[in-house]
Amino acid sequence: MTKNEIEELVKALGNVIEAFRELAGELEKAFSNMVKTYSEMLKLEDVIEETSYQDEIQQLRSKWIVPKDTRRPSQNINNKPRFMVRKVIR
Repeated sequence: MTKNEIEELVKALGNVIEAFRELAGELEKAFSNMVKTYSEMLKLEDVIEETSYQDEIQQLRSKWIVPKDTRRPSQNINNKPRFMVRKVIR
């Protein structure tokens, strides 16, 4: 091999290395955008799951019937007879 051939091979190798560096830079940009969009999608999925879970809980609780007064009838404060008899007619 002559000196000129070796210099041409070194230049070609330098060009190949530069091409790989450019390719690595482009891949980094592409993957960083993909990772950003993927992370944003995960955040949106979390928000959607959270809201749907909250909606399910709200729908479930809206069907609950809770009596206001759970005491026995004998424990009511106003436990008077409903129909008072004033006079007994004979």
